[in-house]
Amino acid sequence: MFKPQTRIIIDPSLKTYTVEAFVTVPNGCYSAAGATLGVPKGHVVIPEAEGVILNIAKHDGPCTEAIQVLHFRLERIPLNQGKNRLIAFAVVDDEVVGVTSRPIPGVPGLEQMKSGISQPSGIRISSLNAYVNAMPPGPPRLIAVVSVWVPCINYEFKFTDKGSYGFSDKTLLVEMTATLPDGICQKAIYEWPVRYEKQLASAEEFDSIAVAFEDMLYTDPLEIVV
Repeated sequence: MFKPQTRIIIDPSLKTYTVEAFVTVPNGCYSAAGATLGVPKGHVVIPEAEGVILNIAKHDGPCTEAIQVLHFRLERIPLNQGKNRLIAFAVVDDEVVGVTSRPIPGVPGLEQMKSGISQPSGIRISSLNAYVNAMPPGPPRLIAVVSVWVPCINYEFKFTDKGSYGFSDKTLLVEMTATLPDGICQKAIYEWPVRYEKQLASAEEFDSIAVAFEDMLYTDPLEIVV
């Protein structure tokens, strides 16, 4: 919880990049308050690192209890050969509550840049819907349907169960990966559902699911269907 997940996207100009960051918070008392370049007061990073502050506002009063995922985006950060690592700080009321880092792609020649950067798949998750099927006679099963927008018709999807997640251990964390057989894309842009199922020890074993995909996290509460 509160540890940022970041993604670096190289802009078409090959001179700048965009940072997308996601921070999971325990309830609705927190909201995203913008991202800025820099390092929080009292913290120091190496000269080769680029610091990003993810500002999170905390609100008083009644709040929703469900886990939330805050989204941050910072665009047009210059690619600089002197900077090779991004360090993201999640900050609540001037207090650092989470830190993460990842390498920044280098800036060699243009052609080397084009061939050396690992590009995102282009897949987008448009929705996540999950529930627990507790209808007898079989054991309860968690069922999740991920709607994905894909640029290649032959993508193959795989789910890996990562176990319980969060302060209460009542969220199931699942990693979704997508691969292309032989690395060849059969172009066809469309949206389709990808299904995940897991047998549970009881219908109340988990109250929500989190699906991690390409440095992004998607969550959905679980409704028990009987």
